[in-house]
Amino acid sequence: MASNVIEPEELQLKVSLAEESIIESVRNAVARFVEIVDEISRIVEDLLSMRFEGARNRVQKSLATYASCKEIVETTYLRFARTSTLLMHNLHYLNLLNSLSSMLQNVHRMLIHLLPAGKNMVSSDEKALLSLQKFVALLNMYLKTSLEFFNAYLSRSPKTEELLNQLSKISNDLESYIKDLVLNNSHFNQLTPITLDMETLAYSATNLYEATLCLYLAKKS
Repeated sequence: MASNVIEPEELQLKVSLAEESIIESVRNAVARFVEIVDEISRIVEDLLSMRFEGARNRVQKSLATYASCKEIVETTYLRFARTSTLLMHNLHYLNLLNSLSSMLQNVHRMLIHLLPAGKNMVSSDEKALLSLQKFVALLNMYLKTSLEFFNAYLSRSPKTEELLNQLSKISNDLESYIKDLVLNNSHFNQLTPITLDMETLAYSATNLYEATLCLYLAKKS
């Protein structure tokens, strides 16, 4: 007669598989996020070059990628709900998902605000668009480094701590940049909603870094 008792080795395997599945899904969502931000960079270039139809098409493409990324996050939430009792550090996994979800909502708002961009907006807010361009470059660097970190984490690479340090610096650069932008610039007109999107994205990126760091340290201890 088969025993219903779960052996410690079997339980540990289930825990490891549950944790790895969540981190892998987070990694996949971040990879899609990189695609969105890459496209936003091109959208800003199109706007600065007065290619408004191209910019609108790119926004629509990015919204489709956003929907795909959102689906990954929602599926991961369900997986977390089913396996949370197995996870020793379930609060850290939840914080990771919440931070990623917040970033996704913020970038969605930015895309919606970029959708109607036209000649009047660019002519009155070109300096603001250049500020957005620099912000997007920083955000792109942050997300690509984050993607590198999760790849390294899953492969148990010794580079994880180095990548965490890089993430810390980039998230600080994002926050410093947006603080300076909000405090010292008054050139935003029609792009004011996008300025708010940039601000919330910078802070949610910091939250994602902090959640990643907490999980890493908890798992390491």
